[in-house]
Amino acid sequence: MPRFSFVVIAYNVESYIKDCLRSVMAQSLRDIEVVIVDDYSTDNTAAIISDTIRGDRRCRLVRHNENCGAHIARKSGVAQTHGDYVVFVDGDDRVKPDLCERLEEVYQHESPDILRFCREVVSPEISQESARKLEASFNCDTGHRVDNEILLSVFSDEYHVRGTWSVIDCSFRGEMLRQSFQQMTNHPIGRMQDSYEFFVLADAAKSMQVMREYRGLLYSYGTGVSGDNRQSLSRFEKGQSGIHSSLAALLDYANTRDDEVVSQCAGWMRRTALSIVGRDWSGRLPMSEQIASFKLLRNTWGDVETAYIIAEPLSARARWVWDNGGYPDYADPMVQWELLFSELSISDDTDPLVTEKIRYCSKLCNAVEYREDSRIRDDILIWQSSDAHMKEIQRAARLEQIRRSAMQRTVLGRILTGRISIRALAVLFPQGSKRRKVAGKIKKAHAMFASGVWKGYSVKTLFVKGRSVLRRLSA
Repeated sequence: MPRFSFVVIAYNVESYIKDCLRSVMAQSLRDIEVVIVDDYSTDNTAAIISDTIRGDRRCRLVRHNENCGAHIARKSGVAQTHGDYVVFVDGDDRVKPDLCERLEEVYQHESPDILRFCREVVSPEISQESARKLEASFNCDTGHRVDNEILLSVFSDEYHVRGTWSVIDCSFRGEMLRQSFQQMTNHPIGRMQDSYEFFVLADAAKSMQVMREYRGLLYSYGTGVSGDNRQSLSRFEKGQSGIHSSLAALLDYANTRDDEVVSQCAGWMRRTALSIVGRDWSGRLPMSEQIASFKLLRNTWGDVETAYIIAEPLSARARWVWDNGGYPDYADPMVQWELLFSELSISDDTDPLVTEKIRYCSKLCNAVEYREDSRIRDDILIWQSSDAHMKEIQRAARLEQIRRSAMQRTVLGRILTGRISIRALAVLFPQGSKRRKVAGKIKKAHAMFASGVWKGYSVKTLFVKGRSVLRRLSA
């Protein structure tokens, strides 16, 4: 069994794939296997792969008979791996030759299910300064996370530093990865498929660490859907449809899990995906094509989610107009977006945060139109001033709830709440043992404290009873 497995997925990357494979094959730690999946490339990619890996018994090529997309390519590759740990590489990226060696240094002392390393952005399209800023957005130090904290550190705003859902800058424990990919959908999904994959993996993982100082991935920015460039209408349509399929797979998975944190994170991901579509729609298409794609958005997402998509740019623009005074002319994007927004049949969503944002956007637009109405003006000012404070209060409350839930999962927590199973109690606290007696006394003390009966005791009685309890515990 190899120590590390690489899964390299490739589709029409003839200009990059040779350098990609050479970087993987040149690892200073030689105990590796390389599974390359060619997702039915129509250029010279497959031939270049065959020539590059010829004679290296560590490498094997899997070819698809049709183009299935990145998720199915990764799923095919994972099924062929045998390594203790697995690393994903996209065919247009490269890795540093000491990647496995540096990962192994960590694994000699720790064994996290997910070990994230950093990336170095390589792009001829952007300046060095822009590349460094982009690296900072990817290379987030989320610290050491365990259990539900892993999901929350990526799929929520609960922590001030949020990690990415990328799978190409991580090393995953092989057995966990293979089991997780087995239960993932067998249907092709599109753009942002890695958000679905990382969601399932983060839910399965028990621990995650970050290698803060090591940039092991050489990331080619701008060769795929990455970048900030304009898009054609057809590319946007394909992209938003892909996001819809990836989000649907994620929500389907979340519905199989009876877990409050999983549901919370799935809701966050839904809102985030809609916001990404909204930013792409308003930022990568000219106004004429935004109007042309409006019907498509309604057909794909429905009226409520389309309202949220349009509210992403519309509320920002309306806020700017509101803060700067005056009224927008007909050519202003706000006017065009508001006309589309007003065509939608909007009802309350199952997610109150979706409903709140749509209502806020509508209220802002009304405030601009009826600026002289003091009641509307005051309402908007109150909303704006309380929003940030309320979010901070809600975040603190949710983190406290998560902390308490984690405590209840410990053995002592389960004893105190009476939820430990009889079998586990018999193993951990055998009949007649001192540990069992102490656990019983703690449980009784907790029940008395929770009942509130102690509030009726005098200070002297509480002191005597407390001393008695301590004496029994130490006996």
